[in-house]
Amino acid sequence: MFTCLFFLSCTKRPVNVLSEQKMEDLLFDLYLAETAVNENRPFFADDSIKKAEWLQIVFREHKITEEKFDTSLVWYNANLNKYLKINDKVSERYKQLLEDLRAEQDYIRTASVRTDTFYLTQPRAVWLQSRFGNTIFAFKSLEDSLEINRLRKYNLMFSVLGIRDSIYPELTFCIHCNDTNFIFRDTIRSNGKFEKRYTMPSSRYFAQSVYGNLHLPDSCRQPALISHLALFQQITTNLPVDSIRKVYHQQKHNRK
Repeated sequence: MFTCLFFLSCTKRPVNVLSEQKMEDLLFDLYLAETAVNENRPFFADDSIKKAEWLQIVFREHKITEEKFDTSLVWYNANLNKYLKINDKVSERYKQLLEDLRAEQDYIRTASVRTDTFYLTQPRAVWLQSRFGNTIFAFKSLEDSLEINRLRKYNLMFSVLGIRDSIYPELTFCIHCNDTNFIFRDTIRSNGKFEKRYTMPSSRYFAQSVYGNLHLPDSCRQPALISHLALFQQITTNLPVDSIRKVYHQQKHNRK
């Protein structure tokens, strides 16, 4: 009988001790505060007053005195099973918080940069065949000079199939201005995707047209397929992070 009364007196929570839920919430916020102090050591270094004030903010937010917390901590330490249960919940919440923060950062990193693509030309696929057909595949931009001069940077992309020996298709790219031409040349040495950006050397020039061609040498015996060719410009815009964060949390709220 005496043993049972002693057990009940130890496990029944006194009125001046925080409930398990309040103790969990308080320990979680204290843990976050201590983490903030540790991660900002230059600010808190050798200043115990700042550290104490930082922790007092947590107590005030929870409307709890430090004395009541100390009393609760002593009681939960005496009831170790309850304390370990609370500690496990705090650790799980902290782990979930880190996962949520990483997900938010990934979303912001992806959504905060918007890339708009403006195509200047997208011709159809064509076979280049030196012995029995065309050996030159020509492409040209739109005639709209405002579109051409939007960025003065031109992305060219296409796929090549059929290269088998040491005789390679040759690429010529030209930016035609009113009083000069800028000509770039490349050799396509492998099958697959080719992608390159060409930039006008000086902003004082105004492009009138952009064009180029792929030429298959007459000595090449096998045909080459040129497909998915696109001449385009891309504008990258950095969107406000705060607005994106609001959208992220609104979507997260709607999914619940």
